[in-house]
Amino acid sequence: MKEFWSKLGLSILVVFAPCQGIMLTTLILVVCDLITGIMASRKRGKKVSSAGLQRTLVKLTVYEVA
Repeated sequence: MKEFWSKLGLSILVVFAPCQGIMLTTLILVVCDLITGIMASRKRGKKVSSAGLQRTLVKLTVYEVA
């Protein structure tokens, strides 16, 4: 059973390894978008809400899966 899981894990790694740079770049850009959004809302005098942070998580999930 242990051999099965190690082979499965290695297979998943082999599939996603070429995408690692793209996924990391996407993560960095979404974090930059979050930071600039927070800065803009503070400049406008608006509060940062959990709904806004939730949209960031949804955005990151959609971008990483697509």
